[in-house]
Amino acid sequence: MNFTSRVRSFALLFLLLLFPSWGFSQTKKLESIKIGYSGVGIAHDLLKIMGNKLIFEKHGLNAQSIYIGSGSLMNQAVVAGSIQFTTSDLPSQIQSALAGIEFRIISVTIDRLDGAIMARKGIRTPQDLKGKKIAISRFGSVSDIVTRMVLRHWGLDPKDVILMQVGNTPTRIAAILSGQVDGGLINPTDVDRMTASGCCVMLGDLGALDIPYARFGVAGLGNYFKANTDTAARVLAAFTEGIHYYKTHPEDGIAALRSRGGDAQTAKEVYQKVADSYRTRPDPDLISIKGVLDSLPDEKAKKIRPDALIDPAPWERVAKSGLVEKLYGKK
Repeated sequence: MNFTSRVRSFALLFLLLLFPSWGFSQTKKLESIKIGYSGVGIAHDLLKIMGNKLIFEKHGLNAQSIYIGSGSLMNQAVVAGSIQFTTSDLPSQIQSALAGIEFRIISVTIDRLDGAIMARKGIRTPQDLKGKKIAISRFGSVSDIVTRMVLRHWGLDPKDVILMQVGNTPTRIAAILSGQVDGGLINPTDVDRMTASGCCVMLGDLGALDIPYARFGVAGLGNYFKANTDTAARVLAAFTEGIHYYKTHPEDGIAALRSRGGDAQTAKEVYQKVADSYRTRPDPDLISIKGVLDSLPDEKAKKIRPDALIDPAPWERVAKSGLVEKLYGKK
């Protein structure tokens, strides 16, 4: 049982002891779902806070958050039926859809690039990366797609560097710190810690690139969403409320950063950057999905329309409920 599941279990037990009849009625109504996430960063922090505050339970869901090491492995878990929803690595799901898997996006929670390309000292410009070893998670993963995209943005051909399959963000950081590789993509929440170590410099803040890009969101198999539209809508309602909670409770967001070793002096600034990146209205945004398609070298990506990759029905239910307006006080 992971940390989030343990916290949820203790919280529910506390409520059961105080209000036994309430607990019986609520437990009977909760629907079990499994949500996969990769990388111990933004997606992890949001799920952790939502679990602590029983936000899924408010929407009739017993959600189990499952950590999976990379986007490609997470896609395999969805196809195998081990999880029903994914909350990160939308570009990886889009690639799988191009390969013939019936992935559908039902929400884009962050529509811009995030993170930074870090490099060991001595590498001062992107051009210095030529011939160097750059860490990615796996070929086809988001870290791979984004790294190649940024290299092209800098005028480099991905073939100019040596892309090494190392693993998730913590593993990539360890590889950079140890000198196993010369650089790589890391989460924005880890930039200050790596800079403070004295080993590395930031070559590029990806958040500063104003490029529409469906980085994070909720996805799964289209046939599941068609058969379980109400469940999917309640998942999106929970995420919409979870994002609002994250944005309006900085103390919890900062605490989540600190629990992962974030620097106390910079945690507030990092938190604000992450909070601002979350969309208040996390619909399946077509513009940012097109941004991902435009970044892919696959010729199929140039021919497919963004609306072919979404299922709009779950979000339409959330939109009609007026939840966003209730949370943010908008008319």
